[in-house]
Amino acid sequence: LQGYRQLWQKAGHPVLEQLLRAIAREESVHSHFYWSIARLHLERSKFSRGLARFIINRFWTPVGQGTKPKEETNHTIATLFKGPAGVHSFERNIGQRMQQLPGFDGLQTVTQRIAAIAM
Repeated sequence: LQGYRQLWQKAGHPVLEQLLRAIAREESVHSHFYWSIARLHLERSKFSRGLARFIINRFWTPVGQGTKPKEETNHTIATLFKGPAGVHSFERNIGQRMQQLPGFDGLQTVTQRIAAIAM
């Protein structure tokens, strides 16, 4: 969702903005659903909280890596979240939201990996 937002803001094109806003609205419904389900499962199980955090710390990669070459996804991330302002936006909108999930307090792995690419 934040990638779409960054793209329409950087592009400054009214038609592209309208299209990306529509995509982001649709994706936000899915994102909210999965976040809510994750919260419910993580609240119920200490084991799940530990396992989920372990998996993110060890295996998380940005969306697209695996289907696209790493260089391409890194270029996209560096373009959309470039510099301190981009990383701050990512942390504020994604990192802090993730930390609201049970067992994820203080989790910085995702933001740190984005920062390593975008700075």
